[in-house]
Amino acid sequence: MKAPRLCHKCDAPISRCSKTGYCRRCYARMVGTDRHIVAKRAAKRRELIQRDPQYRARHLANLYKHATMAPAAIEERARRSQEIFLNPEYRAKASVAARAVRLAHIPEHLRDEYLRLAVHGLKAAERREIVLAHFRREDPIAAAAFEGRNIKAFAPKSLIDADLRKLGWRMLIRAVAERFNVTEAEVLSAKRSSELIHARAIVAQELRRRGMSLALIGERLGRDHTTILNLLRRVQSYADSNPVVARCLIEIHRERGVQAA
Repeated sequence: MKAPRLCHKCDAPISRCSKTGYCRRCYARMVGTDRHIVAKRAAKRRELIQRDPQYRARHLANLYKHATMAPAAIEERARRSQEIFLNPEYRAKASVAARAVRLAHIPEHLRDEYLRLAVHGLKAAERREIVLAHFRREDPIAAAAFEGRNIKAFAPKSLIDADLRKLGWRMLIRAVAERFNVTEAEVLSAKRSSELIHARAIVAQELRRRGMSLALIGERLGRDHTTILNLLRRVQSYADSNPVVARCLIEIHRERGVQAA
């Protein structure tokens, strides 16, 4: 196991992805006292004041507010800010918000994988390309929308005739939902109508055929593994009462030569 990286100044643990080698507190202090950075920020502020009347008005209002504030009020404000900053709950929320901004260029459900790839020494651009390639294979339509590409070039007119065995798990849910005349959101919801239960059973059966674990199937469908196990046990009885389920089972098991009753 590799030793954790430490801040060059205070020896606090830092991320392996850190480009500066300093923790956030030390880096903020360095930036705030660096004369070149201070001069650069002042020049930018002067440019905004001259160019943007609204920014100029807000800047002057803040200056007037601080100039007329009593010293005791300034101390009380600093004390409250320090208390809020040291609050673990506030720091946790701030960390989540900062991560969302920092990783906005990565699909939300692949951000943990993106961060795990940093352990292997890959650059940020390489890690992003790896997770986006996985996203394109998993769901071409959503990937195209995320990357701002033309969705029509990737979206089939209908998934009603698509081969269930060749679809990623997200598109599999959409295809099965379309066959049962329900929506993908309804399949993933807490509703328990017969059509939704049958659709979930078909999705679980196909994902299980691919070797996916019960826990992972449950994560995909928003259920626990015991619910998935119950769906798999009852899928054949669903096929006996619903011809759509029977046709889906025949298609899923076609290459294995298994016929549904």
